[in-house]
Amino acid sequence: MSYSPFDFTNNELGLYYFRIYDFCHDGIIQSLISEFSVKDQHFLNSIQNKDVQKRTLFGRIILKYIAIRLEIGQPDFVSITKSGRPTFTLPNGFDFNISHSEKMVACCLVNNSIAGIDLEFNKSINIDTYRNCFSLKEWHFIKKSENPDLSFFRLWVRKEAVIKADGRGFGLNLSLINCLENVVEVGLSSYFIENINIETDYSCAIACNKKKTIKLIDFNKIFNSQYYFSSQL
Repeated sequence: MSYSPFDFTNNELGLYYFRIYDFCHDGIIQSLISEFSVKDQHFLNSIQNKDVQKRTLFGRIILKYIAIRLEIGQPDFVSITKSGRPTFTLPNGFDFNISHSEKMVACCLVNNSIAGIDLEFNKSINIDTYRNCFSLKEWHFIKKSENPDLSFFRLWVRKEAVIKADGRGFGLNLSLINCLENVVEVGLSSYFIENINIETDYSCAIACNKKKTIKLIDFNKIFNSQYYFSSQL
């Protein structure tokens, strides 16, 4: 089975997901970090929380893999837009978005479209703290469901995916973004939303400004089978 990001058509969206290994100790992490540009090394080593550092690192590893396939040669292959949204340094028609939580990292890649992704571990929280982020209709849906906590996360990731695709993030009023429907209007833009099951105990959703078929790609199989930065990756 091939895992090239170009195995999907313009009507498809690639979703790369990765489970972080328990044996990834500091020595392995530093070895992986050393393969990046000096700028990226400084950024990754500035992350004090070791778990966040691991998740951010593997997100960059997935992007490095994709950048090689897109023939982006410069070491700093990711740049940040004025609105704070990460993008590829060279304009190439491809858009990506990354999310990570606990032991999972997910990255979506799409051509000639804009997409956002959110991934959350379904941990125990006080969902009432987030009441103001939902409309009355959404909150009623959550509270009346058989599993309010799970319904909360399934709706929350839909909202985050939309605001990440939009690019303005939490500058938007979340309560005004009704994510009960599969198509959401934000200003003059429309986004198609879909919940994706990639791992037990996690909620994940993708929002895209064009209707796409989502293709799941297990990045652990790529990472395990080849040295990830080799020219053969």
